[in-house]
Amino acid sequence: MRVAVSAEPSTLDYDDGGVDRRHAASPPSRTARRRRWLTRWPYILFLVPSLVLVGGLMLYPIYSGIVISFHRSSTFSAAGAPFVGWHNYQLFFDNPSFGSLILHSYIRAIGGVVPSFLLGLGAALILNRRRRMGRGLQIATLLPFVMSAPVSIFMWLLLISPQYGIPQALGIQTGSLMVNTTTVWPTLLFINAWASYPLYTIVILAALQRIPQELHEAAAADGAGPLRRFWHITLPGIGVVALAVCTFHFMASFQDIALVFIATGGGPLNATQTVASLAYQTVFGAGFNMGYGAALSMISLALMFVTVAVAAGVGWLLWRGYHRSKVWRLAAIGRRAAAAPPSTARLLVRGFRPRRHLPDRWRRLIETAGACLVALFAIFPILFVVAQAFDGSPPGSGTVRLWPDQPTLRNFWTVVSDPDLYSSQSISKPPLAENLLNSIIVTASVTVIVLVLGSLAGYALARWTGWASRSISVGYLIVQFVPAVILVFPLYSLLAKIGLLNSLTGLSLATAALSLPTAIIFFRVFFHALPREWEEAAAIDGAGPLRTFLRIITPNTRSAFGAMGAFTLIGTWNEFLIATTLVSDSSRRTFPPALQQFAATAFQYADKDLTPGVQAVYLLIPILSSALLLSLTLRHFTAAVQGGGTKG
Repeated sequence: MRVAVSAEPSTLDYDDGGVDRRHAASPPSRTARRRRWLTRWPYILFLVPSLVLVGGLMLYPIYSGIVISFHRSSTFSAAGAPFVGWHNYQLFFDNPSFGSLILHSYIRAIGGVVPSFLLGLGAALILNRRRRMGRGLQIATLLPFVMSAPVSIFMWLLLISPQYGIPQALGIQTGSLMVNTTTVWPTLLFINAWASYPLYTIVILAALQRIPQELHEAAAADGAGPLRRFWHITLPGIGVVALAVCTFHFMASFQDIALVFIATGGGPLNATQTVASLAYQTVFGAGFNMGYGAALSMISLALMFVTVAVAAGVGWLLWRGYHRSKVWRLAAIGRRAAAAPPSTARLLVRGFRPRRHLPDRWRRLIETAGACLVALFAIFPILFVVAQAFDGSPPGSGTVRLWPDQPTLRNFWTVVSDPDLYSSQSISKPPLAENLLNSIIVTASVTVIVLVLGSLAGYALARWTGWASRSISVGYLIVQFVPAVILVFPLYSLLAKIGLLNSLTGLSLATAALSLPTAIIFFRVFFHALPREWEEAAAIDGAGPLRTFLRIITPNTRSAFGAMGAFTLIGTWNEFLIATTLVSDSSRRTFPPALQQFAATAFQYADKDLTPGVQAVYLLIPILSSALLLSLTLRHFTAAVQGGGTKG
C-alpha cells in the first residue's frame, strides 16, 4: 500500500489497489467552531428583524388562516370555535354556483393576462424601434400602471358613463355596461388590460434591448422578413421573461378582488363573482363568517397553484417536443442542402428571398408615429378627465372634445372650498386631504422599513454561506408568492389582538411585511454579484460587517437602493386591499381606499352636488400625484421593474 501525504495537512490520500479514498481529519476544534460562529453572528443579527416581521405578520397569519378554515368561527380566532374538519370546504362544493365561481376566477385571471400581454408586446415592439424615448413619452406610457385601482376604475366609469361620459356626449343610448351580463366582463377586462399592459411593455422592452442587434442584421442580410425574424429571433429572446411575467400576473389576477369589488361588487346577478371576491365578502360583508371565508381563500390558492403546476408541466412537454422536432427538421434540411448546389442550398436552409427595406426617413417617421400612438392610448382617458375638470358646461349631447368647451376653474374652487375635504363627519365624504397626508406618512414609513431591513437581510444571505442561509432564501422566495387576500383575514385578527388595528402603525408594519420578501431576494441577488475583495480589504483594516456594509457596500450600491425604493414607493402609494381591510376609520385611511369609499356613494349614486367636472377634479388629484411620483422616480422605477440587470 502506498500512502501519499497531500498538500493539506488535514487530509490523507490513500491508494489501495487503484481505489482512492479521502479521509477527513478530526472534527473542527472548539476554537475553530468558535471562530466560525464569530464570523456568522453579525449576519444572523442582520436577519433577525426581517425574520421577526415576516414571521409574525406573514407566516403566523398563514398558519392561523389554515387552522381557522377547519373551524366554524364567526370571529377571527379559532379559540372556542367548534372544529368541523372539511365541512367548510364541502360547503363550497355543495353550492350550486361553485362551477360558475371557478369559471369567473379563470376568466378574471386568463382574461387579465392575455390582453395585457398582447398590448404590452405590441407596444414594446413599437417602442423598441425607437431606441431613445423622451422622458415625457416614458411617463405617459407608464402612468396607467402606477395609478391606484380606484382611480383607474372610476376614471373609466366616468368615461363610459351613459349620463356623463362619451356615450352621452355623442348622443348614443348605450345603457350602463356594468349592469349588462353580456358586456360587464369585456368592459372589466379592457380596463384591467389598460392598467396592466405598461408592465409588460417595460419588461419585454428590456428583454428586446438585450437581444444583439447583429442577429437581426444578419437575418435581414440573408433575406429574412419581419415575421421570420420575430418568430426565430425575437420570441426566443423574450420567451423566458415573458413567461415569468405572465405567470406572476396570472397568480395576482386569480387572487385579485379590487377590480370586482370596486366596479361591480360581484354583480350583476353574481356574473362577476370570483372565489377570491366571495371569500372577502363572506368575511367582511356577510356576518364575519371567518371559517368559511378562510376555506374559500385556501380553495382559491389551491386552484391557482394547481393551474400553474399543470401549465408548467404541459409547457415543458411542448417545449421538449418542439426542441426534438426542430433538431430533426434542421438535420433533414442539412442533408438536403448538402446534396444540392450552393444557390439551392441557401434557399433550402433559409427559405426566403432578400427583401427591400424602407428608406431611413420613412422608417423614422413610422417609428415616431407608433410611439406617439402608444402614449396616446395610455393617456387618452386622462385627457378626457382633464378636459372635464376644466369644463363648466353641463352634461349633454354633443361632440367629444379633448379640450374644455366652456373653460373654467370653478370646479377646482368647488373642491378646494369644500369643508368636508379637510374634516368630514360624513360617511360618504371622508376627509381626502387628511387621507392624502396619511398616504404620505405610510408610504415613507414602509419604504424606510423595507430598504433598511431588506438590505441588511439581503446582504446577510449573500455573504453567509451554508444550508441555513440557503433555506432562509428559499423560504423568502416562496413566501413572496403568497397572495395578500390569504393574509388579510388572520392579519385583521392579529392586529386586533395586539391593539394595532385601525392605526397607521399597524398598516405600515403589515404593508412592509408583505413587501419585505421581494426586497430581500432583490438585494440578495444584487449583493451576491459584488466582489468579496471589498469585505476582505475592510476586514484587514479592522472593519466589522456592519461598518463595512454602511461605509463601503451602501455607498457603492445606490442604484439598487434607488430601484427598490422607487418600486416600494409606488406599490405602497397604490396599496388598496390591505389598507381597506385594516383601517376602517375614515380619517385614518390612506387615499386609495378613502377615494373608493367617497366615489362609491358620490359617483355611482349620482350625488347632485357633484357635477361631471367636480368628479373629474377629485380624480385628477391622485392622477397628478401619481404622475409627479413617477417623474421623480422614473429612472429607478424602470430599473426595479426590469430587475436592475440582476433579476429577471
